[in-house]
Amino acid sequence: MRIASVRIDGYRNFDSALINLSAKTLVLGSNDVGKTNLLQAIRLLLDRTVPESELEPRESDFHIPLAGSQAADLRIEIRLAEITQDAVISKLKGHVSDIGESCLVYTANRASLSYKTFIGHSVAACEEIDGRQYLKHIHFKYVESRRDITQFIQREKRYLLKSAKEKRTPSEEVSDAASETALQATLSGVNTGINALKYVSGATASINKELEVLSHHNGHYAVGLESNALNFSSFVERLSLGASSAGRSVGLGGDGRNNQILVGLWKAKSEIEHDSEHEAVIYCIEEPEAHLHPHQQRKLSHYLTSQLNGQVLVSTHSPQIASAFSPGGIVRLFEKHGGAVAASNGCSASIASAAQGFGYRMSILPAEAFFADAVLLVEGPSEVLFYHALAAQLSIDLDFHNISILSVDGIAFGVYVAILTALEIPWVVRTDNDVSKVPKSNPPSWQFAGLNRALSLSGLNKTIPPHSVAPTPDILHASWLEQSQDLNPRGVYVSRMDLERDLAAECKDALLAYTGEATESEAVDYLQQKKAIRMAEFLSQQGTQLKALGAGNLALPLHHAVLFSSERRKVASQPKPQL
Repeated sequence: MRIASVRIDGYRNFDSALINLSAKTLVLGSNDVGKTNLLQAIRLLLDRTVPESELEPRESDFHIPLAGSQAADLRIEIRLAEITQDAVISKLKGHVSDIGESCLVYTANRASLSYKTFIGHSVAACEEIDGRQYLKHIHFKYVESRRDITQFIQREKRYLLKSAKEKRTPSEEVSDAASETALQATLSGVNTGINALKYVSGATASINKELEVLSHHNGHYAVGLESNALNFSSFVERLSLGASSAGRSVGLGGDGRNNQILVGLWKAKSEIEHDSEHEAVIYCIEEPEAHLHPHQQRKLSHYLTSQLNGQVLVSTHSPQIASAFSPGGIVRLFEKHGGAVAASNGCSASIASAAQGFGYRMSILPAEAFFADAVLLVEGPSEVLFYHALAAQLSIDLDFHNISILSVDGIAFGVYVAILTALEIPWVVRTDNDVSKVPKSNPPSWQFAGLNRALSLSGLNKTIPPHSVAPTPDILHASWLEQSQDLNPRGVYVSRMDLERDLAAECKDALLAYTGEATESEAVDYLQQKKAIRMAEFLSQQGTQLKALGAGNLALPLHHAVLFSSERRKVASQPKPQL
C-alpha cells in the first residue's frame, strides 16, 4: 500500500493543491513554503502517534489568502493505492475498490473548531466514521526535523527490545529466564559492593543523618544509590546504546553519526515489529541530512530509497539527498497566488518523461537547480566562471536571489529545459550563435544552428532556412538582431557569435591587457585555446573591469534571472491579511 495522492484545501499554507506521491518521494521547497505542513496533513489521517486532541483544529490551521477572508473550512483528502496486504484489506473492509484503492478524508470547520473523518472506496462513496480504527495495520513512521536524536534513539531502543522480546520462541524464553536469574544474582552482588565503597557509604550516610533530623518518620528510611534497589528488568531498560571502534568502547558520536544510527535502528525495529507481507508501512523523515557531511548524505539517501521496505517520504534542503532520487519522484512546493502548490501536481509522468533524457547529468550540480528560484543555463565551464564573476562585480548576490548557474556541457539545453519546466522552475538560456554546414547538402548550404536552437527552446514555431552560402558577419549580425527581439523576452539569449568575441566587443581593453596581443582577433584566439583555464586567469587579473558591463548584452541573461527570482520572492513575501 502507498499514498497515491494528497489533496489539500484551506489548510495552513495550502489554498487548493493536488500533490501526487510515488513509492519513493522527495519533497523540496524553500523555507516556510509548506513541506512540514504537507506532512502534517498526512499525519492527521495516517499517524496513530498524533493524539485525538491534536486532531482538533486551531484557528491558525485555516488558510489565509492574499485577498479575501480566511478559509471557513479545510479539507484533506488522501487516496491510497496498491492495497494488497490482507490485514489492511480486512480492516478497511468494504472501503477498498476493485483496483485496490481507498480514500480517507479529514474536514474541519473554523466557526465550531470541529472536525470529521471519512472513508470510502472512492471520494464519492466516503462515509463518516468515528475515530481512526483503520490504522491498526497501517504504520506511519515519522521523524520530525526538530528532533532530539539521543532521546529518540533511547525511545526507539526500548521499542526494539520489547518487539524482539515478544518474537522469542518458547525455548528462547526459557533460556533467557535462566540467564536473567543468574545475571540478577550478579547484579545484586555488584549493588552490594558499590554501596560498600567508603565514599559511597559515606555520602549516603550523611544524607540519612539529615533525613533523621528533618523528621522522626525518616528513622527507618535509608537512602542508597539507585543501584541498591535496581532489579534486572529496570537495569536492562536503562541501558544506553554504546559503540566500539577497533576494540575500544566509544561514545555514539556526534549528531551526524547518531542520525545514521537512528535510521538503522528505525528500520531494524520496523522489520521485527511489522509483518511487511500483511501490513503497510510508510516511512517519513524530515531533513535526514542533518549533521552529515556530503558523502554520508548521499549514502543515507541511497539507503532510504533502496533499503526501506515500504513507501518513503523525505523532505530535504540537500542537493546530495536530492541527487539519489528519481526526478519523477520529486515534489517541488512553491508559492503561487498566495498558496503553496506542487509543480506539475507533484510526482507525475510529465516530470518522469522530462527526466528520461537527463541520464548521467543527474549529479550534484543539476540537483542544486531543484532548490533554485531561477536557473541560468550556459554552454560550458568558461561561461559559468564568467557569469559568477560578472554577478559579483555587478553586486548581484546569486545566493540571495536563489539563482543557480549551470553548464549543460555542450548544447543539450533541451534536456534541462524540459525538466525545469516540468518542475516549474524559471530558466534563462545563453547559447552561442553557431553557424554550421548542413550535413550531406549538395550543393552545400549553411544553417543558423545557434539561432534555430534558441528558437526551438523559446517555443517560437519558426526556423531560419539554410543559406546557399556561408553567412557573412553582417548577415549573421542582422539575423541576430532580428531574432533577439522575440527571443530575449522569453529568457533565451544568443551571443553575437560566442562568449569570447562578445567579451572582446564589450571589454576590449581588459582582454588585450590580459593576453598581451596586439589585435582583438588575436586576443580572442588566445582566450579560446584553453577556454576555462584562460577565462579563470583573465577574471583573476582583469575581473574588476566587468563592472562596466552592467548595461551591455552580456549582462542581459543575468538580469533576466534576477527578474524571475524577484517575481517569485515578491509572491512568496506578500503580507498575509491579519485575522
